[in-house]
Amino acid sequence: MKKLISVALCMVWMACGPAVNGTWKGPPLVTLGGQLTLKEGLTVGSGVRLAIAWYPNLAGDNPTPPRAIATEEVAYSGTFPQNFTFRLYGPPAQAALEVVRSEDGSEGEAAVGQLLAYEDLDGDGQLSVTTAGTSPDRILGSTAGAGPFDFFSSEQRDLVAWVKRADDLGLASAGMVPGYNLLRATSPFLAPQVLPLDTPIPLRMTGDPRLAIIVCPEAYANPDAEVACGVRVWATPAVNGSISLREDGGLDAFVLVQSQGVTTGAALVTVNGVPLPLDSSGLAYSLSEQAPSVLRIGRNTVSVELAGYSPLLLEATVPARFEVTAPASGARVAPGAPLQVSWTAAAGATQYGASLFVDGPGAPSDTVITSTLGATVVAPSISGPGEVSVTAWDHLTFARAALTGMSVRTVPVSVGN
Repeated sequence: MKKLISVALCMVWMACGPAVNGTWKGPPLVTLGGQLTLKEGLTVGSGVRLAIAWYPNLAGDNPTPPRAIATEEVAYSGTFPQNFTFRLYGPPAQAALEVVRSEDGSEGEAAVGQLLAYEDLDGDGQLSVTTAGTSPDRILGSTAGAGPFDFFSSEQRDLVAWVKRADDLGLASAGMVPGYNLLRATSPFLAPQVLPLDTPIPLRMTGDPRLAIIVCPEAYANPDAEVACGVRVWATPAVNGSISLREDGGLDAFVLVQSQGVTTGAALVTVNGVPLPLDSSGLAYSLSEQAPSVLRIGRNTVSVELAGYSPLLLEATVPARFEVTAPASGARVAPGAPLQVSWTAAAGATQYGASLFVDGPGAPSDTVITSTLGATVVAPSISGPGEVSVTAWDHLTFARAALTGMSVRTVPVSVGN
């Protein structure tokens, strides 16, 4: 058996600074709290313990396994739901902190953590992993899903953050302060909210086997892995696609299916019960209807079947037609100048994106994503004919399997002095 190594580099009750009088560390810097709930039918054989897995870049482009795990000494048993507390007596372990450098050369530090519930099956009082990245303990639930592997979805994620300076995570304007902060993310496209530290944190225990990959280095090294550290990472194929309403009233569907990171044309894809044909590439499933009979404004159901995976069912709600109310058609805007864009509500939409394009080699303005009915875009620095584009989405997500409903409206403009 491979020797167990502890990843509890900063156990709350043992190693976050010296104890006062040998046993008492003094008052905690922060006390988090919330409620533990248990999925119906899930049984817990021993007491439930809590831990925070600390990452320098949980939501970064190159995610890493947790660099430290802080463990609470209290075990919860009996029936659930139960209220819980988690005390933090010092900053996260140094190994979990990422150095943040500012333009002026000054440096700060930051770490982001997710709260875990687990069964301490080996009885050592901490969440441990083997040298192979597996754990003798059983992770029951997390406030942020299975780490980076499903963090980018439009579900609520509660995270604990520590920063040396208020803006070390770019959230000073949202109310972040030096030290500990509680963040709530509801969309990967929007900045998380900074909540009061005494906000109750929901922690649902589902027992999903995928939670074990939170501490699995192999899974982080290869995010497309189908199996990592003995855990089946993905039960369903990766699917990305959209059903969109064009300005002329037609509807388009486009779906890509991947197996082990490779696009495949071997799946059976249906939309509203009708098989979706492969396009000329033999890899993308697509359908374009000028007079829609299969696709529809409103809810569409897409099913995907691929050998070796469980069947997948997705839904996309195509937002209804809407109108851009500003700027007027043919409006003129100076290069690099701000332009106010507004539009009417699209039934079925939850988010909108506005941008300004100019014909030619110049780049478009950044897309401004909002849940309101207006946004300010900045014109590109080049002159020429262009257009303002507004897209209404039923939802936005970076989930591995996602289908988006969308509706697009454009207005011609001219960029020039």
